[in-house]
Amino acid sequence: MSSFIKQASMIPAIAVGVALSTIAFGGEGDKISPLGLSLTIGVKQTDNRDAVSDDHVILVRGVEERVEKEDDTELWITPTISLRHEMGDGSRFLISYSPSYTEYDNPRENGMENEWTHSLRADADLYLGPRTKFSLSDNYWWSGQKDWYYGEEFELDPGDSAFDDDDDLTRNDDFYNNRLDTSLTRTLTADDTVRVGAQWRVKRYDDDELAAYGDEDEYVFFADFMKRTTRHFSYGVFAEYTAFDRSNGEGFEPEPIAGNETPRVDTGVEYATGGFQFEYDVSGNGNVLFSARTGYKFVWYEAEDIEDDETIGDSRAEFVLYKYERTSGRLGLKYGREFGEVYPYSSQDNTTLYANLTRLVDRKGDLRLMADAEYRMRTYDVEDVDPDAEDYSSYFADLWEKTGGDGKGDRDSVWLRLSASYRWSQKLSASVFYTYEDVESDVDMSYTENTMGLSATYRFL
Repeated sequence: MSSFIKQASMIPAIAVGVALSTIAFGGEGDKISPLGLSLTIGVKQTDNRDAVSDDHVILVRGVEERVEKEDDTELWITPTISLRHEMGDGSRFLISYSPSYTEYDNPRENGMENEWTHSLRADADLYLGPRTKFSLSDNYWWSGQKDWYYGEEFELDPGDSAFDDDDDLTRNDDFYNNRLDTSLTRTLTADDTVRVGAQWRVKRYDDDELAAYGDEDEYVFFADFMKRTTRHFSYGVFAEYTAFDRSNGEGFEPEPIAGNETPRVDTGVEYATGGFQFEYDVSGNGNVLFSARTGYKFVWYEAEDIEDDETIGDSRAEFVLYKYERTSGRLGLKYGREFGEVYPYSSQDNTTLYANLTRLVDRKGDLRLMADAEYRMRTYDVEDVDPDAEDYSSYFADLWEKTGGDGKGDRDSVWLRLSASYRWSQKLSASVFYTYEDVESDVDMSYTENTMGLSATYRFL
């Protein structure tokens, strides 16, 4: 399907969504807000356009070439149209659509000088009774921007389907993401609450080769129960099941192998977790909370040669400040076994420390200062790789060497974002930001990137 058809197909979807929301939510006692219409114009600059290391080298038609870090400046324009419905019982519905057009000052070699992205969002909270609430959220994002990074030994083949007819050394890497979240919350008594829900996420590439290794599906089902014993303390139990699958490489031949067969590389993983959780309301009014949970996880791998596992998992602790004088924020730590973000690893151990802080400088909240930080430590084990992956591609030939000879490799990253926004009036606002990211990895690319930008938004409706 062409990019134009995909973009055009968004129009009837939006129209149907608006029509259905009007039918479903229009009624006596409803509060129907007018349409929202805004325009955002922004610019940002990065010092590492392709997120590559300082000494990155690739093979181009059998010749080794050094890839230099490149700066790039992007200018984008994003209109947003939205519709919000609020019902008399507190139910609400929101749908918004944002196409975005981006111009690149320094596009990668033979790359596009401009790209489109499309974002469609729908949120609904429905009260099915005085004690039952149903929530649904769907986020769709289509992008023509780069979302694929080359391995250190990936050879660019001009005859590969990933390149166009002009032998451009870039990829047709259009892709889309869609994530659907649903939950049903039932208040059994004044102190007892039960919640069940599900999540479905899908990622698809246009290009066949990228799709063969990059398409993803994720399914999550969960349930939890919380009981409040005092004004400050609540405890409960939770259970969760997750299934993740990434395409296994069937459908194209990366390079000849013995027998001329294309090996199947299984990277799927399933895991089920059950455990306990508690919450302590420090302030007694919900403004200052401390919560924690921990569980035991069973892990099953799609690849038959990888042994199933079980471990302590999905453990986390979080301190949340919802509102204290004009300050809000959170500080948290989480640990667990999860699906591998780096192909072809099936899983990873992830420890993440995160924090964010927001300060309203003035009483009206016109000026906001925000800070976000995250430190992630991920560990990968070659034992969690389907052995077939090591039999055919030079990309994995030095897998053991990359992981220090013991089969275990780390991918540590630091991410920091500082931003400020100011509301000049009810219609006009502006923001500025700076982000820093540093990745040290044994299993894929290490890089450092600095990005800064500013934007302005005008609300017509």
